[in-house]
Amino acid sequence: MSRVLQASKAEAAAGRMSESDRLLAGLARQVPGHPAVLNELGVRMMNRGAAEQAHALFVRATAADPRHPALWANLASSLKALGRRAEELDAIEKALELEPRHRRTASRRRRSATCSATPNRWWTAILPRSMPRSRRPSLKCAPLTGTPRNGASSDASKC
Repeated sequence: MSRVLQASKAEAAAGRMSESDRLLAGLARQVPGHPAVLNELGVRMMNRGAAEQAHALFVRATAADPRHPALWANLASSLKALGRRAEELDAIEKALELEPRHRRTASRRRRSATCSATPNRWWTAILPRSMPRSRRPSLKCAPLTGTPRNGASSDASKC
């Protein structure tokens, strides 16, 4: 299964989407509920602007493997595209809960970021670098208390 999935990704990277889609569709027929396949199908739907279909696939993927933080991050990106902010935040929290080392990184990034200079990029700790910026969750600044170690402003009134 993983070889076919990797071959599908390689075909997509080479710009041969029809062959990539053919491989992925065949794999989806063989293992219809596999979280990696559902996730890849969801990513394809997001890249094609079909957020509703992607969301349904990511929901199935997280149900099949609720312990995988990247699946929750992808679910959050689909919720962002659908304008469902509260659910997006819940999905991000779930991803961070599953990967505590990312929570520490995210917390440091959140504290060190100012609203105007690097707006709300703390969530990048859990997201793959390959995720298109337009699909990344958009979190608003929350009031922060105390002074960050690096001296950056934590004034949320700039948001």
